[in-house]
Amino acid sequence: MNKAAAGEAVTPEEAEEVARRLRDTRRFRQLTEFAEALRKAGVDTPRMRTFHAQGQLDLGEIDAALGMLSTAQMSISDDDGLSAEFCGLLGRGYKEQFLRVSDKSSDYARRVLCKAADHYRLASSFDPNWAVPNLMALNRVAERYLGSRVLGAEPEDRGRELLTRLDATPQSNRDRWFHATRAELRLGLGDIVGAAEEIAHYVQDPQTTSFQIAGTLRQYVQLWNLPATGAVGAGVVEALQASQFLKDYASLRLDESVSRVSGKADALDPRVLEALLGRDGIKTIEWLRNGVEVSRSIGAIRQIGGGKVGTGFIVRGGDFLPTLGNEPLLLTNSHVVSDGTIAHSLPFDECEVVFEEIDARRFPIIAVLWHSPLDMLDACLVRLADDGASRSAPVRLAPRLPVLTPPQRVYVIGYPGGDDLSISLDGNLLLDHEGPPDGMPPDPKLRRRLQYEAPTEPGSSGSPVFNASNWRVIGVHHAGGSEMPRLNGFSGSIAANEGLWIQAVVECARGA
Repeated sequence: MNKAAAGEAVTPEEAEEVARRLRDTRRFRQLTEFAEALRKAGVDTPRMRTFHAQGQLDLGEIDAALGMLSTAQMSISDDDGLSAEFCGLLGRGYKEQFLRVSDKSSDYARRVLCKAADHYRLASSFDPNWAVPNLMALNRVAERYLGSRVLGAEPEDRGRELLTRLDATPQSNRDRWFHATRAELRLGLGDIVGAAEEIAHYVQDPQTTSFQIAGTLRQYVQLWNLPATGAVGAGVVEALQASQFLKDYASLRLDESVSRVSGKADALDPRVLEALLGRDGIKTIEWLRNGVEVSRSIGAIRQIGGGKVGTGFIVRGGDFLPTLGNEPLLLTNSHVVSDGTIAHSLPFDECEVVFEEIDARRFPIIAVLWHSPLDMLDACLVRLADDGASRSAPVRLAPRLPVLTPPQRVYVIGYPGGDDLSISLDGNLLLDHEGPPDGMPPDPKLRRRLQYEAPTEPGSSGSPVFNASNWRVIGVHHAGGSEMPRLNGFSGSIAANEGLWIQAVVECARGA
């Protein structure tokens, strides 16, 4: 993408691969900007036009997409293998126009819907696998809004033929849309239970992309009105939403949308959702819900009158200083907040904390109860005003670090770049640590570090690092870079993020 922006030569093959990745991860604004930069650089193939139009359609830029497609369609031939795709995208554009019409029984709405049907019918002559299900869906929409099917019995007849042909397709010849196509065909023929069975295969396939699921979900909600058909239809939609949620982001914003999706298992018969997502999918939703719950204990540290400077999390004071008992306190990095004796760290009385997963109230920091110098454990334990810390349950501390073999995952929740509260879901491998039994820290009393892959930025300092199994804190994130010194006596450097073992912080605070 940088090459295109800089005007450097980009081959069509390179451009199309980047565009495909942007589309499949649903980064549509970047996709359209990339395509526009390529056109300025002289790379303007028919395939790139389809990617560009897909991005515009998903951004709601319907007229722009239709204009581009109509112009570009005149320059392609059947040899390009793109005729079906251009027709299908034009059909989708007119379908989107119909869905935007407020009076769907009007003559204008009928004309637009008929245009969509005409393009999908033409597309079906090239590739019936996805065009015929769209014709069946448009027939159902016309029946619902216009009182009659605009295409008669043709789509259903063709749907039965296509389903029979797909039944005979060898496993090796099935494409990534196979189960989605069968699901919509069975739905169009009135077999919603059979459609749910196909969707279960579809969402559990690791090769199914977020882009695919979003298109299926849009079709089922906007055209088939599936949530209104009963428990099975609602379950299909919930499963698609949950699956898209799990595939969509490398870093998830822990806001109300996450809570809404992670709690969907409560709204349905668990047997329905498990049948669709599989047992691992159910476990993942429950795991995410627990992650949302612990996020309520994580606060953004702000400079009073300024922006976010770091992250902190609620701990039980007595775990660090036994005389404090059950008092909830905030733990963060010394390089973020201190008593004023640490260079480049903000004095505590210039800082406040906001727990954004609860509300927007700001709680000043009123005291530093303990801190470790930067060259030791870079940790600081503070007290908040107005019982701000008592509104969240203390996080649980893991008694030990995970084993390194087989590779384990870790998860960081914080405020990267001063942005919203986020959880890293991409990468996250624990690379090494200095904990027992095999760790070799330079000085066990000073610092025991762990290194891991996880997307972090400035603002993540002081974030809790969680184990993968039960959301217990194993470390306090404090640094990262492309050339971090390797641990345990290994020479050289490594691109990694670095945290400090939470039990080493506990021992240091207790004077051990």
